[in-house]
Parts: sequence; C-alpha cells; structure tokens
Amino acid sequence: MRAQISLEYLALSLVSLSLLCVSVMALGAIKTDSERSFRAISLGSSAQELANAMDEVCAMGDGNVRTVQLMSPLALESKRFDDGTKQGWVVRFTYLNESATLPVLCQPQDSDLPRAEVHVENEKGEITFRGS
Repeated sequence: MRAQISLEYLALSLVSLSLLCVSVMALGAIKTDSERSFRAISLGSSAQELANAMDEVCAMGDGNVRTVQLMSPLALESKRFDDGTKQGWVVRFTYLNESATLPVLCQPQDSDLPRAEVHVENEKGEITFRGS
C-alpha cells in the first residue's frame, strides 16, 4: 500500500515538473517575442520622428534646427531615387536586426545616432546631425 502511494506521488511530481518546464519555456519565448516587438516599435517611432524633423528643417531652409529625442540608437543610410515622376531621397534606418525605410525631402548625412537628444540641422540643403 505504501509503495503504491509513493509511486503515485512520484508520478504526480513528474507530471508537475514537466508542466513547469513547458511553462518556463513558453515564458522564455514570450519574452523574446516581446523584446523583438519593442525593438520594432522603438525603431519605427524614432525613425518616423527623425524623418519628420528632417523634412521640417529641409522645408524651412538653410540654418534651421530641430531637436529630436530618439528612443533607440539608429544608423542612417541614404540613397537618391528618381522613378521618372518623383525625385528625392530614401533613408534606411537600422537598429540591431530591424530596419525601416522612409522618404525625405533633402539629402541627409549618413550617420550613426545614439539613443539621446539629437539636433537635426539644414546646412545648405544637406541634413546634418549633432548629439546634445
């Protein structure tokens, strides 16, 4: 009788440990997915805010400056495009393994920007960046 109770408790303990392991693995996967989602949202927000500031200083002319608070560090790479009907610049914003591409009005300087306050300035039609 005692051996049967011990085996039942052993079996119950094994099932409980198995369920606990599965739960821990699921939580790890959820954490990884949420970190990836946060990076993507952070990149998108910072990229859009920076692109808006670049367009503002471009439209307002030489010498204008806007300050932007970036949520994530960004690497910028610009490329000119001309599809026959439209011309302009396309900027690829990169953070870790995530990237976003947005059009802008003026040529930006290729840069690596920190997660901080960044000053966006129009210098004779070219967009430059300075950290604060």
